[in-house]
Amino acid sequence: IVADIFDALLSVRPYKTAWSFEDSYAELDRLVAIGKLDADCVAALRRNEALARVIAERYRDDADD
Repeated sequence: IVADIFDALLSVRPYKTAWSFEDSYAELDRLVAIGKLDADCVAALRRNEALARVIAERYRDDADD
């Protein structure tokens, strides 16, 4: 679920622009704080931020194939 939410935040949708990595992480932290997400899962994503950035860039919805 953490990865799905993170991807949705980073992606352009008809109803919103893509969020920055910083804003996306802040939203995940907010969801942890209110008990909606697992803190360990969000921490694991943060520990692997460099890889998450590579994956997000490679598979973004508007990427040229």
